[in-house]
Amino acid sequence: MNLKQLIIAFLSPRYPAAYTEAAIAQRLNASQMLDRRCTAEGVADDLRALHKMKMVDLQIDPMDNSAVWQATEEGIKKWVLEGRVTVV
Repeated sequence: MNLKQLIIAFLSPRYPAAYTEAAIAQRLNASQMLDRRCTAEGVADDLRALHKMKMVDLQIDPMDNSAVWQATEEGIKKWVLEGRVTVV
């Protein structure tokens, strides 16, 4: 699986929760499902690409004004079609 697929596999089953780029990178690295470690910057790049495809949405957390990301309905549909792989 590539990074975009794993991002969707992380966010979709947790909807409506939203996560920072750093938190997503941390969980993806801990899952050991990637060939090499990802960075928050790499995750941010793929989140922007997924946002253009309407798979994820950017939200601003009102508690601390941090940028957080969550799956959209389209992202969840893609996750279901790909077999509901889940990043623990």
